[in-house]
Amino acid sequence: MLLALLPGAAAQPAQPAQPAQPCQVNGAIGQYWSSVGGDRSFLGPCLTDEAAVRDGVRQDFRGGSVYWSQATGAHLVVGSIREAWARQGWE
Repeated sequence: MLLALLPGAAAQPAQPAQPAQPCQVNGAIGQYWSSVGGDRSFLGPCLTDEAAVRDGVRQDFRGGSVYWSQATGAHLVVGSIREAWARQGWE
């Protein structure tokens, strides 16, 4: 557990970063996200709403991105693959 220590304050668990605005997780991406544990999973909360991409949609979470297309269904992109994808400008 991470602790945030401030002078004169008791140790408190650190709060995770939250999205700037509330977002919603729906449809096939929502089903995938729920199946791995939702907010309490390694993905954590959503950071963006679904965004249209070539042949489907993408939604970003604290721990990765979930892509959906009719051809592939929902699938996860995390770690070094996601980082390389981001460096190349995403879609």
